[in-house]
Formats: sequence, structure tokens, C-alpha cells
Amino acid sequence: VQQRYARTLTLAQPPTLALWPRPRLRVDGVTLSEPRSPQPFLRVASAEVTPRLWPLLLGRVEVDAIELQGTQATVITRRDGTRNIDDLAGGPAAPGAASAPAGGGTPVAIDRLRLRDLDLTLRDAAGRDTRLRLALLE
Repeated sequence: VQQRYARTLTLAQPPTLALWPRPRLRVDGVTLSEPRSPQPFLRVASAEVTPRLWPLLLGRVEVDAIELQGTQATVITRRDGTRNIDDLAGGPAAPGAASAPAGGGTPVAIDRLRLRDLDLTLRDAAGRDTRLRLALLE
């Protein structure tokens, strides 16, 4: 993440993997910084990913569900119209970050996305904030 996006990804605890009754990966205390800054862009209290096992064994990434709890993010639109998420969404890499490899990455199919306790701030070029708070989004 640091090399490709010039962002710092931190986890409060090591990820935990469960295999029964379904495979799932859980991480707690996730923070992703702004490019080239210690300022947080995204915080997630906990994230759980449940992949589909059979496609994974065949080399395909298919996800049954992703659940994020306690998510806080700030999307900033700069004066030139670019946003602080453009590098993550496939746009130009942040200055000082490595370019994405040609051809993109592995496609991922996601069946369900659940967001609990979402706090999203949209900041315009003038510094005005619009906040969106959702208890549950499925």
C-alpha cells in the first residue's frame, strides 16, 4: 500500500482467519492514511470478508459477503476537480507512488456488502463538509 499508493495501512491487531463453518477473514482497527500524509482517510472498527471456497480453489476470487462496522471516511474534492480517492479508484497514482501494473489486478466478484455505522464526510474545494451517517446499509 505504501509503495503503490503512497498511503499507510495500519491494523490494530493481526487478522484472524476462521475456517468453520465458512472461511472468513476478520481485521479490527483498520486505518488507511491520505496519500503522503499521516492524516487518516479511512477508519474501520472491524471488517469481515467471507470468500467462496470452491472458486478460490479454482483460482477465482468470489466473495460471498463483506461487512464493515464503524466506518469513517472523508472524501475530499480538490480545486482542480481531483479527489483523494482517485488513486484508489483506478485514477492517476498519487505523486511519489508507484504506477499500477498494466492490465489491472484480479477481478473480484462480491455478492453482498453490508456497512454498519457508516460516517462519510464529503468535503468540497472550499472546505465545506456534507456528512452522511447511516446505521445500516445492505
